[in-house]
Order: sequence, then structure tokens, then C-alpha cells
Amino acid sequence: EAGSFDLDAIRELGEPFEDLAAAVATLQRRVNDAESAWLIGPLQHRLASVEQELTQQSRLLANASTTVRLAPALLGADAPRRYFVAFVTPAEARGLVGFMGNWAEITVTDGRLELTGFGTDEDLNRGGDDPDGRRITGPPEFIDLYGQFGLVQPDGTTGRVPWKNITMPPDLTVVGPVMAELYPQSGGSPIDGVFVVDPAGIAALMRFSGPVRVDGLDRALTSATVEQFILKDQYLSMEGRTDLLDAIARTVVADVLQTSLPEPTRLARTFGPLVPTRGVMAWSTHPDEQALFTDLAMDGSLATWMGDDEAVIARNNGGANKIDIYVTEEWEATADGVRVTFTNTAPATGLPDYVIGNTVGLPSGTSRTRYTLYTRREVVTLTVNGRDQPVAVATEQGFFAYTFVVDLAAGESFVLEWQLA
Repeated sequence: EAGSFDLDAIRELGEPFEDLAAAVATLQRRVNDAESAWLIGPLQHRLASVEQELTQQSRLLANASTTVRLAPALLGADAPRRYFVAFVTPAEARGLVGFMGNWAEITVTDGRLELTGFGTDEDLNRGGDDPDGRRITGPPEFIDLYGQFGLVQPDGTTGRVPWKNITMPPDLTVVGPVMAELYPQSGGSPIDGVFVVDPAGIAALMRFSGPVRVDGLDRALTSATVEQFILKDQYLSMEGRTDLLDAIARTVVADVLQTSLPEPTRLARTFGPLVPTRGVMAWSTHPDEQALFTDLAMDGSLATWMGDDEAVIARNNGGANKIDIYVTEEWEATADGVRVTFTNTAPATGLPDYVIGNTVGLPSGTSRTRYTLYTRREVVTLTVNGRDQPVAVATEQGFFAYTFVVDLAAGESFVLEWQLA
């Protein structure tokens, strides 16, 4: 209500959840006891269906119970909590969805949420008492694989623009600790966790905050139009682009923190679909809370993203443009492995240079992308358009990682195929 959570009301949910969990466990035991080879087939099928449903509901109930137990601490009951919110956009691809253009700092004290910081990546790149002396000390895998991209220089300090590439790894359990270390050195305060939100996440927030009007835009943005605007429409005219995006994110966050939210089931229906698409992710410095985010499949880890699949592909923009939303991918299984077709639907002319130009001397409309294929098993063959593709081979978060760079001209496609051991 009005930007505050009623912590006592949340605590009172603990006992009902425990009672419900006990009832479900009792029902599970009775269903198990009822199983018998003497039962006719249709009844066995019905019992199996009930057992499967109870197993699923038991898991959901366990997550809900854990959330109720941890929520007061998450919401600053014991001490104020401070969270960093990274707004990312896949218009310029990064392994962790996209480039972080804007960020917010939210402080929670005894259930009361406040916006205590907001800015752009440039504010953090220039921030701190000693911008030239900032250091990232780990994780080691991050330094080894991504330090070269302006994050760790030979003398151990960061480059001048470390926040531009901080979301290159596809794993928030790696990026979160780096943000937590770098943010206080960039003018911020120590944080308790990181939330990552993409344009679909902003659209979801706007279902509760309402339309947004910003100076320089002749129409109000709604939850139905804001995602398209952030991804494409804002770049059609470059005048005031940064100010507009900053104003949208700042207004949405401020409005959400001052409004009253609907019941949890409606919130779950709104944000739940964003979890599998990595539209909303969370990382915590507190192990029990991090375990909850993992159980909820919103920890943004490479393992969660992979799920039961054999492979995923992360993309990182190599041309410093906003062309990646125009590069589509289509997956299909083949008799020998997997085929993915990437198509650059961007035009060669007609869009601002900021979108279809690049900083590496390629023709307008060309995308340069650093692709990394992550697999559970080693790759036997990997081809691009039928030819063997040279790759940099590594392991990342326990998975095999195969990295290569492809330049794709406007209107062209390439076919990536691989076979696993």
C-alpha cells in the first residue's frame, strides 16, 4: 500500500502455509498408500495424475513458504536493504540479455521502498572518488574470460567505461558479484542484491504504474507500447534519445514505488511469464535468499537458462550499435544435430547511424556479433554455412563454451550447425 509492505501481515501467513503444507503432505502419503497392482488401469492412471499434481503443488508451496519466511528480511525488517536495478535492452546484445543503459538504487527500510539513486551507465563510468583506480577482483572466471573487454587492464584497474560491458557474461551469478564490487567504487553504496529488468519487465511494471508522459514525446506510453518504443521507435529520431529513455525508466520506478499493488496472484500472473525469458532476474548477497531465487528459476544463471536443453547461444554486440533486435534466430533439430538460422532484417539505409552504423568500418546495416554456444556435451562439428567454423574453446560455469565472431550484412542470413559428442 502506497509504496510500503505490511510486514506483520506477511509474517501472519507463516502458520497458514505450514498448515497447508502438512495437509498436502498427508494427502500425498494417502495417495501413495492407495497405490496397488490390484487397481484397474483407469484408477491407477487417476491416482498417478493426482500424485503428479500434488508433487507440483508441494514444490510451489515450499517456494511460497520460503518466500514468506524470508520476505521480512528482504524488505528491510532487520536492517535497511539496498538493491541495484539494472535496466537492460537487447537492442544492443549482451550475454545477460542486453546493454545496461539505465540503473536505479532502491532502499527498503522496514517494508518502505524508496528510490535513492538513478542514472545512466555513463554516470557510473565517470563516478567514484577514483575512477582510474577502480578494481574488479573476481570471480576468476569473469576476469579470465571478460576482463579483456575494458573490465580489467594489465595493471589490475578497470578501463574508463567498465559498465558498458559488465553484462557480457550470460550468468547473473557471475555479473551480480562484479556489480556489487564495482558499484561502491563508481559512486554508489554497498548493495544487498541485483535485479535485472528488460523492456518487457518495464512494460509489466507499467501495468501497475499506469501510462507515462515524458517531455519531447507527443503521446503517452502505455504497457502495450513502451516495449516497442524502447527497442526500436526511440531510435528513429536520435534527438533527445538518452533523456527520453532515462525519463521513462525513472518515472516508471518512482510511480511503482508510490502506488498500491494488486494481490500476489495477479503479480505472479504478470511477472511469472517473464522469468523463463530472462525478462526479470535477481541475485542476492545472502545465501538463503539466493537459494530462493534459484528455486524460483529467476537467478539468471547459465544453468537455469539451459534448463533441460542441450545448448543455448549468447550474443554480444561487436559494432557498438542498436541493430541486434533486427537479427532473428530460428532453431530446428536435424538428423545429425541442431541448425540455427540467423537473419539480419535491418535495412542498409533509412535508420539513424546509431542503429545501423558501426564503429568497426563495416557497411551500414551490417551486424558484428560475438556468438558463444554453450553445451552440456563437447561439440564434434560446428559449421557456418556448411564450412568448419574456427572457435575459441573454453569452459564457463561448468559448460563447454565455443565462441566465434560473424559479420552479417543487411538482409543476409547464415546457418549455424553443430553435432554433440
